[in-house]
Amino acid sequence: MSHLVLVNGHVPGLSLYSVRTNDVQDGWKAADYLLKKGHRRFWVLAGPMDRYPAVSKMQGFRERLAEEGLDPGDLEVLEGGFSAGIAYEACRERLRQVGGSLGRRSGLPDAIFAMNDLMALGALRALYEAGVSVPQDVAVMGYDDIELAQYAIPPLTTLRVPIEEMALLAFELFNRLMAGEAPRSKEYILETQLVKRESC
Repeated sequence: MSHLVLVNGHVPGLSLYSVRTNDVQDGWKAADYLLKKGHRRFWVLAGPMDRYPAVSKMQGFRERLAEEGLDPGDLEVLEGGFSAGIAYEACRERLRQVGGSLGRRSGLPDAIFAMNDLMALGALRALYEAGVSVPQDVAVMGYDDIELAQYAIPPLTTLRVPIEEMALLAFELFNRLMAGEAPRSKEYILETQLVKRESC
């Protein structure tokens, strides 16, 4: 019996014990919140698109756009690398291309969804340097709810990942496996929570 327990991870095709969130559902939830705020044009700061979390969140985001009658193909995806620095550079370059500055805003999105808070922080800096106000000109939404999210300027709206609950559940599951038990379920899915702050 395998004693490997993945925390906030998933490997498609492998029968492993895991404690995680539902990435597809989370992408859907992010798009749903932004749509209900009246936004229609989006940039998504994504992690590497050969990784399951990025692919799955993108799937959910696109599904919600399609439900709204929008063309998911119009969604602009920027490679953010799951890092603040790469996301900052990607946003800065795209803002330069579309003329996203005080004098010209026609190429700007209504909102940016970043697949983690670090990328959202990079986007906030790029927008600030371009003279783009958040959320007045462009709304920004993150994912994770890291500690820095509440100290961003403006404070970051995000989806909170219950990482402490995940760790406790994974530890309990691991102990049960070590004791020779065979838990009935392989996957334990926890819900994210929307944290509304000033960026969106």
